[in-house]
Amino acid sequence: MSTVSRDVTLGELAAHQPEAIEVLERFGLDYCCGGRRSLAAASEGRGVDVAAVQAALASLRPTAGVRWAEAPLPALIDHLLNAFHTPHRESFEALERMGDKVVSVHGDAPEWGARLRRLRALLAELVAELEVHMQKEERILFPWIVSGRGSSAGGPIQVMLADHDGAARLLEALRLEALDYTPPVGACATFRGFLGGLERLERELHAHMHLENNVLFPRALAG
Repeated sequence: MSTVSRDVTLGELAAHQPEAIEVLERFGLDYCCGGRRSLAAASEGRGVDVAAVQAALASLRPTAGVRWAEAPLPALIDHLLNAFHTPHRESFEALERMGDKVVSVHGDAPEWGARLRRLRALLAELVAELEVHMQKEERILFPWIVSGRGSSAGGPIQVMLADHDGAARLLEALRLEALDYTPPVGACATFRGFLGGLERLERELHAHMHLENNVLFPRALAG
């Protein structure tokens, strides 16, 4: 990959070069809800060296697979449902069950007990909000777009974008509460699995919201 411009937006970069997402995640650059920011501005805001990000991006090789920025919108929506909506619900159930177990065992621990209880509460809030959000997409917005009326979906799309912003804030709160998902020394397998699962969910939600914010919604509105 050639040198990426400092002025490219994170959303455009992730949409047209999906292999770049791994680098953006590594440097903590918000390419989904913060996708309108330039690479330079986002790097500066995060306190990372934009040249280091550019070097990491330049070392990547293009990956095979569908480029969703060019795929038909019905195919993109099917992908969102199959690659994200269904797996998210499976992850929610597993993480909530694991979180309950960890809290029951370690909820009174002096250093992590209160933190684990707060993590479990934040997870419950995120799950509840996302379930309502996904149902609105599945029942209203996605059928609207597939019917060819996406250019008139400005109102519903604004609601979805606001929902994404709320989910992003909860993800930030989860990461902060979980100390960047670094388990304490000696943590049991379930404890580590819970934190690791939350971090995977974060990455999956970033990819999900990016495809909607920076690919599906703009293309639908453009007609």
